Amino acid sequence: MASRENSILNRIDWVTIALYLACVVIGWLNIYAAVYNPEQPISIFNFETNSGKQLVFAGFSVLLIIAILVIDYRFWETFAFYIYGFILLLLVGVLVLGADIKGSHSWFRIGPVGFQPAEVAKMLLPWPLPSI
Repeated sequence: MASRENSILNRIDWVTIALYLACVVIGWLNIYAAVYNPEQPISIFNFETNSGKQLVFAGFSVLLIIAILVIDYRFWETFAFYIYGFILLLLVGVLVLGADIKGSHSWFRIGPVGFQPAEVAKMLLPWPLPSI
């Protein structure tokens, strides 16, 4: 197993990872700076603010990236239809259980975080679409 882990680490483009992390951190700091008020300072880690919510999304994306890199590609080939079916259920479920956010009934509300299944579904569609 150690040889597989080493091969994954050796194949990663570390410059791209560094640029990605730099963009995420700069964007996160800009979100905080956009509403910063020196008279009423709020912690950058406060999850009620946009910067705190963005930190949750950034952390989740890092975990997702690690999971995609570590999980063998055959898993994705085997379970692709099940994952696709689950996303379709989410898309139908949002019509019934979705919350209204700014006039759009396409979000799930999970605590202070909103989740829009259509964004995940976009990644699952092949592009360009195959000709029939």
